[in-house]
Amino acid sequence: MDETLRVLILEDVVTDAELALRSLRQAGLVVTSLQVQTETDFVRALTEFAPDLILADYSLPQFDGLSALALVLAHSPQVPVIIVSGAVGEEQAIESLKLGATDYVLKQRPERLGPVAKRALAEAAERRQRRRAEAQLEFQASLLALITDAIIAVDDHFRITAWNRAAETLYGWTAAEALGAHSTEILRSALTPAARAEVIQKIHEQRTHRFEVVQYHKDGRPLTVEAVTIPLSDGQGRTTGYLTVNRDISERQRAAERLRYSEERLKAIFEQSPLSIRLYRK
Repeated sequence: MDETLRVLILEDVVTDAELALRSLRQAGLVVTSLQVQTETDFVRALTEFAPDLILADYSLPQFDGLSALALVLAHSPQVPVIIVSGAVGEEQAIESLKLGATDYVLKQRPERLGPVAKRALAEAAERRQRRRAEAQLEFQASLLALITDAIIAVDDHFRITAWNRAAETLYGWTAAEALGAHSTEILRSALTPAARAEVIQKIHEQRTHRFEVVQYHKDGRPLTVEAVTIPLSDGQGRTTGYLTVNRDISERQRAAERLRYSEERLKAIFEQSPLSIRLYRK
């Protein structure tokens, strides 16, 4: 591990702090450290030193490891805390773990500190990555919820993997009902298998394909939908599914049909009226 780690050490014995640092370096960790003894200095170091790892003595004359642990959990819960002590018993060790310590190491067994620290850092990195992924998913979900068009994704077996709030409104199926279901069961497209295959072929040829299709609401009502679909792929270029943005144009189509009907009726009335007959005779 080439990255320099900032290690905050709550310890009142300099030689014990040096021994802990030696154990970390022997495990292959590159570290820079700050040793403190009081609560005031410890709190300041949480902000100014911004540690990646904290080693805290269980018991100090003016401060103690569990109090330090409580401060870390309130201020910087992502930083792993290892309780290091020469006198901690089994009950105290279990208590520290229950309260949120990552692990504990006896000073009489300094060889354990390096492996324990490496595991604690790896677990902290995994938690950060998981939180970033969860935050990204939450952001995407919030963004999808704001979009007024139905956003639907399916995998390469056409099972639904994404279904936003607008899709719930348009089709009447909740996300809980739609996710994991086959798209043909939910969308019930009027496309024939041959027409569906043609659409998929055009999606791959054009990378973005816009088309109109009749689908059905959960209650059976037909919906004329304008769909824009793109293929999804992995890092090797293999298709993993499809993402589509669907917009209900049923009302627009009905309005167009009403307008066309009105124009045809007007034309028929005009052609049959005496005025039109006189105009034609001239």
